[in-house]
Amino acid sequence: MRHRLLASAVVLASLAPGLASAQARYRGPHPVDLDGHWHLEDAEHVHDGLSVGEAPFGVVDEVRVFLGDPLAYGYDGEVWTYTQAHPLPGGLNGYCGVTQPHRHPFAPDGRYRRERSGGYAYVGGMRGGRAMAVPSRLTPRTPVIAPAPPIAPTAPFLWAGCLHRLDPGSRGGVRLVQSPGCAAIVGPFGRARDAPPPGRGRGSYFDGNYGRVRRSPDLRVVRGADAPRQK
Repeated sequence: MRHRLLASAVVLASLAPGLASAQARYRGPHPVDLDGHWHLEDAEHVHDGLSVGEAPFGVVDEVRVFLGDPLAYGYDGEVWTYTQAHPLPGGLNGYCGVTQPHRHPFAPDGRYRRERSGGYAYVGGMRGGRAMAVPSRLTPRTPVIAPAPPIAPTAPFLWAGCLHRLDPGSRGGVRLVQSPGCAAIVGPFGRARDAPPPGRGRGSYFDGNYGRVRRSPDLRVVRGADAPRQK
């Protein structure tokens, strides 16, 4: 028994450095998974591991910086387009080494020239000896759709002779709630008249049965004030 305990202690001791090394340092906003969820902290922070993987990150002084396309990973904030390599913001001792036009969730800071396309080209000098960070992938293998915003209860509206409202339902859907003590008007085929659809919401719309919420087929493109318009 004593030998078994000693062997277990040796195994745990050998695994401890590996467990500690699983933590990684990150800087700036970045996705945490391939479902459109983001961590928006600007300061340096630590994660035990992210299901989004390492592909969209560059590494500067052992700090991971998200350099993939933010819109492709479900980001719904402002973005800016850069036309070539450029310094990283926040005093990081490195450069983004992507030489093709690409987007970031941070604004240009320093000596940039605005191109006719709307993108920004860095015109300052680049110092040697600094890391040139390049992600292995700019976009995920499969499209990422940002989660729909939570649905708030609607104001009561009149339908089939009774007041109704739309409340958040289970599994991210909505349910039609009728005011108590009122009998809805029934049509000739034994069902209530169809309610007029409440119209499109931000990125979502209600289907005819009021049973669930679906994403709009077209992703909403979010641009910063100085980002080029998509043609």
